[in-house]
Amino acid sequence: MLINGTWQYKTVQDADPKAEIGFFALPLNAKGEKTVVPTTSNEGIVINAKTNNLKEARQAIDFFLSPENLTRVLADKNGIPTNNKVQVSSPFVKEVISVMDAGVVQPDFWGANGYYAPSNTTFQLDKEFQSLIAGGTTPDQFIAGYDKANAKALGK
Repeated sequence: MLINGTWQYKTVQDADPKAEIGFFALPLNAKGEKTVVPTTSNEGIVINAKTNNLKEARQAIDFFLSPENLTRVLADKNGIPTNNKVQVSSPFVKEVISVMDAGVVQPDFWGANGYYAPSNTTFQLDKEFQSLIAGGTTPDQFIAGYDKANAKALGK
């Protein structure tokens, strides 16, 4: 088993077209609650406020975000659509979408104001990762520390 994000699907598939690849969300929820499916977004499209070509810039964005164009791009990347008018044929992406539909999708870690707004466990995880990489924490200690922070965040 290789635990990784959806962004690795195409690379693994290209390396071994016969690889059996599936998707499940790691359980980040309290018992009995829906599974939390964390997501992130590290890309965006903007128009410069001082552009002399506002009409053309809007047309370019409309084209890029059109369901027809996104369907083509996402089919090539095996990407997950955020526009419900975009239909995909990839069984893997359909599996990801079904998990997202059944769970609670956590939006990305950037708040509405554009500032970094991590989940309650992010800083603990960052701290534990640093200690693990530096050799100050064992993998068992890392897991125990994260579980403790996660339990606190979930009110256990």
